[in-house]
Amino acid sequence: MADGQARSMGDQSQQLQAVDIARSIRFGLLSPLLESWQGRCIVITSMGKQSTGKSYLLNHLTGSSFAIAGARCTDGAWMTIRILPDDVLLVVLDFEGLGSFERTEQEDVFLSVLNASISMFTIFRMEMRYDKEIDDLFAKFQKGVALIKGDPALFRGKLYMSVKDVNPNDQRGVLGEFVGKFQKLLGANKESNFLTDLYSGKLDINCSPPLGTIGYYQSLMHAQSFIEGSLCASESMGFQTGKAFLNCIRLVLAKIAILDWTSLDEGAKQFQLSDVCSKLPGLVRTGCLVPQEYVMKEEPIAGYLKEDIRTSANGELLDIDIVTMCSLFPAMAEKWAVLNTSVDLDNLPDWKIDLGFDCCSTKDEITARVRKTIMELFQLFIGLSVNMRSARLTRESLSDFDTFLAYIIRRRKARVNLWAKETFNDRVPEEWKAVEQQFLGRFQALFTRCQSECAKCRLGCMETAAHSGTTDHDCGGSHFCEGRYGYCEAGGQVGKTPPCAKEAGHDGCCECRDGDHTCGAECCMAGSPNCGKRCSQKIGHTDLHKCDVAIHTCGESCSAKNCSGRCILSVESPHTAHKCVEVRCMEKCLMDECGELCGAMNHFHGQVDVAVAFSVENGDEKDAGIFDAASEVPVVHMCANGHSCQVLCAEEGICRVDVFLKQSSMIFKGARSKFQYTFQEMNGSRKKCCKELPPGQQIHQGAHTCMNATAAATGDVDGDQSKEEERTIHYCDERCPCCSYFCKKKFGHFGVHTTSHGNMRNTFFLSDMEEIDVEERKYRASEQGVAEMCNLYCSKMGREHVHYLECEQASRDRCVYAGSTADQRRHCTRVLEPKPEKEMDELLHEQFWKTLGWEDPCASKMERDLFGKCGYKCDAPDHDEKPSFCMLPAWHKQEQKSSTGYDGLSYVSGHKFECSHVASGGNTHHVF
Repeated sequence: MADGQARSMGDQSQQLQAVDIARSIRFGLLSPLLESWQGRCIVITSMGKQSTGKSYLLNHLTGSSFAIAGARCTDGAWMTIRILPDDVLLVVLDFEGLGSFERTEQEDVFLSVLNASISMFTIFRMEMRYDKEIDDLFAKFQKGVALIKGDPALFRGKLYMSVKDVNPNDQRGVLGEFVGKFQKLLGANKESNFLTDLYSGKLDINCSPPLGTIGYYQSLMHAQSFIEGSLCASESMGFQTGKAFLNCIRLVLAKIAILDWTSLDEGAKQFQLSDVCSKLPGLVRTGCLVPQEYVMKEEPIAGYLKEDIRTSANGELLDIDIVTMCSLFPAMAEKWAVLNTSVDLDNLPDWKIDLGFDCCSTKDEITARVRKTIMELFQLFIGLSVNMRSARLTRESLSDFDTFLAYIIRRRKARVNLWAKETFNDRVPEEWKAVEQQFLGRFQALFTRCQSECAKCRLGCMETAAHSGTTDHDCGGSHFCEGRYGYCEAGGQVGKTPPCAKEAGHDGCCECRDGDHTCGAECCMAGSPNCGKRCSQKIGHTDLHKCDVAIHTCGESCSAKNCSGRCILSVESPHTAHKCVEVRCMEKCLMDECGELCGAMNHFHGQVDVAVAFSVENGDEKDAGIFDAASEVPVVHMCANGHSCQVLCAEEGICRVDVFLKQSSMIFKGARSKFQYTFQEMNGSRKKCCKELPPGQQIHQGAHTCMNATAAATGDVDGDQSKEEERTIHYCDERCPCCSYFCKKKFGHFGVHTTSHGNMRNTFFLSDMEEIDVEERKYRASEQGVAEMCNLYCSKMGREHVHYLECEQASRDRCVYAGSTADQRRHCTRVLEPKPEKEMDELLHEQFWKTLGWEDPCASKMERDLFGKCGYKCDAPDHDEKPSFCMLPAWHKQEQKSSTGYDGLSYVSGHKFECSHVASGGNTHHVF
């Protein structure tokens, strides 16, 4: 913002949503306590004018120690806690008084909304008179009615009016006055009022005797009995856990901070998703909840830092046994059942295995750390397997280890998945699929062992299958066989035999280095990569020198695309199509965000020429025909799993509305003033189609839609809706002409549009005066109104304020509006700054919003009625504290004094006043 004009906001700051801000909010040492509290949480709060004894009352009622003083001493909101019997945590919040000079009206409205949204019991401390200041406070409450909605956990408390300094003899009269005032207030706002919307219609009025009297302390028993009897004793009251309250208040604060009035329920889901994602690194590494700062350290994590994950139903340790694993992964069931005979898999708990590093990291150097962990798991496997305790390592041993590794990794993945879905309480956000693929899918791929052979011996490579092609294949061992010389063993020299001199993983019997049992000449196929190099036949044989390798492999690079393996075909059989040990296609699935390998069990899938050559050279008649590649159906690489449709929703309307904080504190620089304000913007986005595609299918019938078949057919999306399908609707795509917030109603709705409104980014000041003052903010004509909010701006402008629209007839002579109290619109005859390009009409508040087709942003009916009244004011000094205005409607005709006699009213220049002032010079009414 410069000289009151907007600059491009594209590069000003990173966009933040309420969820991002909520995660950064901390309450000091109270945050970890609340996060760990598993019992119920009851919240009580204070509210009221300054210096009415709110903090003093809370201190005596709850045993808290909030600061107290004769003057204003509470700034903002202060929190303390009390532990009550039956695992109930009482959270006490002391709010500063409303209506102070230090706070704007907008800040008072937000404080009242925050207070009402989270409190089960709001103590409204007030003086014994119901005056205009109390009316103003309740008017601020009314302005918060349309802001935060959409979560049944909010706005379910009671409003407790504690009237101070009431003598026992006056209690009945005070109660009668207050009840009458409330009935009048609520009667004026029958459709929507603060008591019904913010406190579910629950109100209690208690008269408190003066401080220092016995009656004052006895009156506290009324509130105490409600807290102990109705709140703490009822299992349905309050938040189920301390963490539920912590997350709720953080999210409410964040949404208020950026003026995000979209459904809190949707925000809560996103906050929950963000919370789950933040815990994934610890869960994937250890199978437990671990502080994030310890996950990144490559050192053992102490047991006291680990928190077991438990089921939400009964709090039992969340575990998955081998029977469940076999049902989840039927393709691996047979291998795991065989492995379980040599390794007791259920006796190896998932939470006992620490993988040693942040497995969710995306850094390139992570593959080196994966190899170390695979080696550690291999050592664990050797120690557990009864088949490995006295045998030398073979390639078959590595095959068993691959089965063991697959079980460990898939079990960890399954436990994390199960925990996440329980955390979401079966309301899994659609973004979870992408998160699952990004973190858990990659995790599984990282811990898939490379199937190539070690470059220095015949054991398998211990690198991850995703390791770089520039890295040598390495088994991680000494590369020497650890067996004993077989011929010596056969000759009865058990226990005295020398170690084998062959490379690790060799075929045939072991041989000692210096023995004379075998020929030892160079093998005739020494060029083969798996050749034993030395002839293993007995000394004196007459045929070709051959080592103990049954089949000498070719060793050339595999002909399959994206395969780094080496050919295992015999070097003795001439061939042009080289084939490694892998049998499945190595191409990635073509579906977006899948990442799995193609499900075809054909290593040369999609390579017709190579497949034909391989079949002909190896005597396989199945694929040995002659193919015309041009006539073949295009090859489709798809995995064996189902997929979610990745096409964007094509339904009309807006799938989701997001509010972004562009910059937490922007600066308005105008010609007359410079001040800070908060700017946020609302954007609409489209979700992906919710249709599920069966395995092998790329498209589905019907239109792409994000809405379930059972989506609700009616309703305002901001309402109290508990079922997922009731929230899966499309928003109206109309934006408020002033602030660009989307209408929050269902697409295709009838009647006017409605929203909760934000910064008036599309407006500028138009006036017949060059200088405009909006309370303490000073503007000049032509400057933008981006620092103001639609509803609060109109409240500040008050009586008879006008808005401008282009004249429909573009001429004063043809304009059809006369400016009567009925049409509330007339042609503008004033000279405006800046001079408009077209003729303008001026409209009163009510008619302006009706003409735009939007619901009035001001929730208070009393305030809306005030906007339609005449703005002429009595200038007598008696009204400095409470101005007196003309009683007639805005733009009224001149009212003449009645000829029948004095009616108790004053008439000045055609305006009618209730007040009357007589002085030596006559009436002192001065109208401006």
